[in-house]
Amino acid sequence: VRGPSCARMFSDYLSESKEDSGIKNIMVLERGFNGWEISGQPVCHCKDAPCKGTCS
Repeated sequence: VRGPSCARMFSDYLSESKEDSGIKNIMVLERGFNGWEISGQPVCHCKDAPCKGTCS
């Protein structure tokens, strides 16, 4: 799951959480996941919501 669908799932997860995560904004990347990774930014690969994968 990527893009707006992933952002929506994450937002839903945060709204259901009993603790304040401190996250105020969730953004969808303009060039998407691949563009972010190609630009050298850190990337987490995961299949679960919330992400429990490892960052590279």
